Amino acid sequence: MEFRPRDAFRSPRFAQVATFMRLPQVDDPAGLDVALLGVPFDGAVSYRPGPRFAPRDIRQHSVLVRPYNPALAVDPFRVLKVADAGDVDVDPLGFEQTFERVEEAVDRVLAAGAMPLCVGGDHFGEGSVSHFFLGFLLQQHGLSLADIVPVNMTAGDAGAAFVAGRVDAAVTWEPWLTRGKQAPHGHLLVDSSATPGLIVDALVFRKDVLRRREVEVRNVVRAWHRGVEYWKQHPEESNRIMAQAVGGWLKDPKVFAETLTGIRYYDYALNRAFFAPGGGIYKTAQFAIDFWARLGKVQVPGLRAADIVDGSFIAR
Repeated sequence: MEFRPRDAFRSPRFAQVATFMRLPQVDDPAGLDVALLGVPFDGAVSYRPGPRFAPRDIRQHSVLVRPYNPALAVDPFRVLKVADAGDVDVDPLGFEQTFERVEEAVDRVLAAGAMPLCVGGDHFGEGSVSHFFLGFLLQQHGLSLADIVPVNMTAGDAGAAFVAGRVDAAVTWEPWLTRGKQAPHGHLLVDSSATPGLIVDALVFRKDVLRRREVEVRNVVRAWHRGVEYWKQHPEESNRIMAQAVGGWLKDPKVFAETLTGIRYYDYALNRAFFAPGGGIYKTAQFAIDFWARLGKVQVPGLRAADIVDGSFIAR
């Protein structure tokens, strides 16, 4: 079987059963590099439903996706075996059951040696960055998650609920962080600037990928550092490019630039220090391991930060 989109010259884009990007549909992810999974669920939203239809609509609209990207000069389907693995059979009335079924589907894909790519679905507050950040702050003051009454919702929904006066407190991010501070009853207790190095975006690769494609991984890291240097030298142009790529409420370069006040892009020097033996990444990773292990999310006995962090790939 050829794991790439159908040839539009032989099969019109309006023909055949709609799959993600007109890729083959499989029941068994064995032999794949990437398996696309639909998650048709929105049972935990607090405002507007609709994501349950996302996988179907994305399949329908993705028939126009072309396999070759001329802007980046890449054809990912030449090097990756990708297929549509169908939808997770969610429970429309139970997000806990749905979460378990999504975990089972993802585990099955991972066990087959493929990377799962989930499309559509709801956002679960448990296990989120907000959950992690709140747990850290509570621990710093001698408390735990058992000492509060959590309301399960996304960071965006939490911010909206706080502004509307429906919850007493919220862990949220921009733009709701600013909107919350501006609300008549709003008061900022703490933000992530008070915990540098805790909330970080990390570049993660599987160990087998690191072994097989060491040169390419170093080049990816090198490209990141060069991008940061370019941003330093050409901030307005860089912000404009990034705002256009991100889109949504950040599509205005001015608004995008305003959100950077709370963000720090790590350049080569900062990453070298962060990944140095005993550096910040080890402290953050170990706290995360211990935190999620207590909640049963990490189930690898004796796992240490040094087992999952590799600073040798930091390259100029």
